[in-house]
Amino acid sequence: MTSAHQAAPETNAADAAGGHGIHVTLDKVLEDRGVTVSELSRRTGISRVNLTKLKNGRASGIIWTTLGAICKALDCRPGDLIAYTPESHRERGGGEGTA
Repeated sequence: MTSAHQAAPETNAADAAGGHGIHVTLDKVLEDRGVTVSELSRRTGISRVNLTKLKNGRASGIIWTTLGAICKALDCRPGDLIAYTPESHRERGGGEGTA
């Protein structure tokens, strides 16, 4: 039986990035809130495996109900969990703080 709270099928990190510049920042949000993957799994009912895939950038997508459950459990917005780096910025090798 499958859960409504599943990450998309696993791919390698390069494929997951897909050249679109979108990445999940769940690791930072968890750290900022002092919450472990195990605790988030308990709060949401999402498996630790799927949360770890999201946290480590190994998921190729996210189901809306999963995103909503994570936001509710962490008292955050989707924009807190997802970041975008424009291609031109990535090509220059720019990181945070680079114009």
